[in-house]
Amino acid sequence: MDTRAAADTPEAAAGRLTMADRVLAAGSAVAADAMLPRLLAPDRARRDPDLVRRVRELMLRADPRGIAAAQRGMAARPDSRALLATLRLPTLMICGEHDVISTRDEMRALAATVPGSRFVEVRDAGHLTPVEQPGAVSGAILEFVASGRPPAH
Repeated sequence: MDTRAAADTPEAAAGRLTMADRVLAAGSAVAADAMLPRLLAPDRARRDPDLVRRVRELMLRADPRGIAAAQRGMAARPDSRALLATLRLPTLMICGEHDVISTRDEMRALAATVPGSRFVEVRDAGHLTPVEQPGAVSGAILEFVASGRPPAH
């Protein structure tokens, strides 16, 4: 869900390392300020300010050491795209329509690589699809599980 298998570009990895250092020096608000606008669907702040406030509060409560470790880990992750074609299990790929971090085109490409996988795009959601559209995400998962469709071989 709203993920990627490719390694970061050198520029993206450097940006993550910079973010890790900044968060350790100045606190979780650095990450919240930088990331919150990219996590939710456009216009979410106007339509649901309470949700935006709750997400920001969660981010502010995060331990800066954890944020920094996550940033460093993502900066160092290997490219795993070649492994996707070897998967032989039911796979559901879910992506928010407005995800600018793990775009729907990128997620569609991942789904096309995994034999027998299913792709679901969730309307009116960004990167935090289950937070913005919990009913749609739960429905997609329930439908996928109920289908009992085995993976293609």
